[in-house]
Amino acid sequence: MQGPYIPEDAPFSGDQRTWLSGFLAGLHSRVALGDGAGAQPPAPAIEAKPIDILFGTQTGNSEELAGEAAALAQSRGYTPRLAALEDVSMDRLAGMTNMICVISTYGEGEMPESAQLFWDALSSSTAPRLESLTYGVLALGDTSYEHFCRAGKLLDTRLEQLGATRIAPRIDCDVDYEGPAADWLASAIPEAVGVATAAPALAPPEKKAWSKKNPYRAPVIDNRNLSGAGSAKEIRHVAFDLGGSGLTYEAGDALGVKPVNAPDLVSLWLKRLDAPADAAIPGRDLPLGELLTTSLEISTPSRELVEGIAPLAGDDELSHVLAGGDNEAIDSYLWGKDALDLLNLNASLQLDPAMVVGWLKPLQHRAYTLREA
Repeated sequence: MQGPYIPEDAPFSGDQRTWLSGFLAGLHSRVALGDGAGAQPPAPAIEAKPIDILFGTQTGNSEELAGEAAALAQSRGYTPRLAALEDVSMDRLAGMTNMICVISTYGEGEMPESAQLFWDALSSSTAPRLESLTYGVLALGDTSYEHFCRAGKLLDTRLEQLGATRIAPRIDCDVDYEGPAADWLASAIPEAVGVATAAPALAPPEKKAWSKKNPYRAPVIDNRNLSGAGSAKEIRHVAFDLGGSGLTYEAGDALGVKPVNAPDLVSLWLKRLDAPADAAIPGRDLPLGELLTTSLEISTPSRELVEGIAPLAGDDELSHVLAGGDNEAIDSYLWGKDALDLLNLNASLQLDPAMVVGWLKPLQHRAYTLREA
């Protein structure tokens, strides 16, 4: 078989002709070996191990975490398949072998709306057996509510009842979930043995340019009260300029608005804590005044604040309801009281600002359903 050659009139210099001749000769020798007996077959392509990343979300936090889980899984040698629970049928679930589910709890312990149909099918008597499935549940919730992370707990228990095996124990995350969730995912998604080299060939999961961690600062261009005079309910028309953000939306999507606390309320807190706005708080990057303004919930009392102030305030009624453990009695006691009211139960009590800050939850974004203009 004649080998490849370079025509004499080809437009190459002497050095280029020499390099190309060597390259073509080597290529020809490999082809020739493949024509004869004893030729080595090409190495089989490495197939990355599939893992399904599912999410049930109400305001987008679970979906965002699921995207991060998919990116981590890909970097560790898996083929991640990202899907909302509402898009997962029981037949599809029965075909899965590895699955991570990130799910939030909505309202007073309900499933998020996007997961309700999935849960109805999973909790029914016709749900399939899942002995071939290994899974992990990352639950999001808020300890201010009685049924903390109830949706995740229900899902975790039901999967076990159907024969699935946990790849990692369930984690129940409070509103400050980023750190614990990242640690859990790193443990629950280990390196895929023997397939890590396949990961660079995979298309990375699509990442959103704007998110809770990277919000788009949209100017408000219209803000009008639509409620009539004397109405007990205020409904407002608010319009935003999305500019060149690339953001699009459909009716039913949720808009997350990150609030800041009122300056006069922050001033009252600083006065109660007897501390200046620029006071440094150990372990925090921001000074006290900025923490109270942009980072911490200072209106609604957290359970940590209630339980922390009770033994210091000397308020008999608060101590009594906490000792009884009756959530309805606790809610009744807290009705009409904000966090500062609890700090003022004993106005002469000196409070350590760092201790009080440790009782406070992060200031959460507020979700509003979008409607067509």
